Amino acid sequence: MDLQDYLNFCMDYGRSLEKHLRIGTALEYLNGLDENKNIVVDMSWKEGAIKNYKGFKDKEYSESRIKEIEETHQMYLTAEFDSYRGDYAQMYIGYNFEPHKFTVKNLKDLLLDAKRVGEMEGYKGGTFSINDNTLLNIASYSNCEGILPIGFKDIGDDNVMLLTQYYED
Repeated sequence: MDLQDYLNFCMDYGRSLEKHLRIGTALEYLNGLDENKNIVVDMSWKEGAIKNYKGFKDKEYSESRIKEIEETHQMYLTAEFDSYRGDYAQMYIGYNFEPHKFTVKNLKDLLLDAKRVGEMEGYKGGTFSINDNTLLNIASYSNCEGILPIGFKDIGDDNVMLLTQYYED
């Protein structure tokens, strides 16, 4: 076993101890869902602190839109993915607070595309593999939001809820 294989083995072992979704597990969940349903991200654990997220710092929102976001505790995925700044070996999926259609199929395609690409560059350098064991985060470029995807819930209408939990060191 060469050094790179050994390092990959060690990283995969460390990933196996984490509780949030990996690409392979997310794809298994998604395969059982209607591909046309929209995905919304639940942030109900972050009561009252939504304005601290990068999405609010980047643009102006009306007071009524801020109130709506704080009441629904929802954000939306984007087609952005890259190495997560909190742990370069993990991958983040981008988000914003603008309601838009991002379907189960869109997320499946994004994850399959990431696996096809097969690697990503760490925020401060280094190359990290992308495979079924790669852990996922919901974040934005250069930030460590600590939003961990833990599962999906079909909520009965045209939406699937991406369940999350907050991680803080």
